[in-house]
Amino acid sequence: MRFVRISTLTLLVLTVTGCCSVVSKSGDAKILRCPQFIHTRGSKLFRMALPKVSIGQAGTNVLHVRNLPPYLKGLFRYDFELIMPYGGPDADEAAPWYDAKISIAFRKLDGTEVFAQSFHLGTAPHGSSQAHDGWVVGWNLGEVPVQDESFDIIVTIEQPSRRALDHIWMRAYAIYLPKP
Repeated sequence: MRFVRISTLTLLVLTVTGCCSVVSKSGDAKILRCPQFIHTRGSKLFRMALPKVSIGQAGTNVLHVRNLPPYLKGLFRYDFELIMPYGGPDADEAAPWYDAKISIAFRKLDGTEVFAQSFHLGTAPHGSSQAHDGWVVGWNLGEVPVQDESFDIIVTIEQPSRRALDHIWMRAYAIYLPKP
């Protein structure tokens, strides 16, 4: 199987335009199949939609992913985004989320942690782009070695944003290439 990078903005456009169809509901996650603009013959693009998580106050949130279709386990690539109000990106030190610190962990159902990473949002590598409802600031989790059909994503807000309404969305996508 091969993996292809798809921009989050492209995925957002496809979702907003209603082009994706629900494949399954897996705990808190919805698995969507989306059309592709550029693809390898026979490949399929899937997106995992997860609920938003408030970063406006300290605490721990557990997102449950259950019973992924077996052909998709281990294929998803994860990132998270913060939707900004209109007015352009405020990715400087004055941004209310600049000092926020969060950690994200992926845990098997037996309690084994398979991935953990902390982010100081203002100094962790991130990018911003204009989106449908304003601006989006995004952070990439990189390679997440979860190979299970069911697992939990634990999001811990260690230092909250100064703006109580701020929240993030965990996002994931997968490119499935059937074996010839």
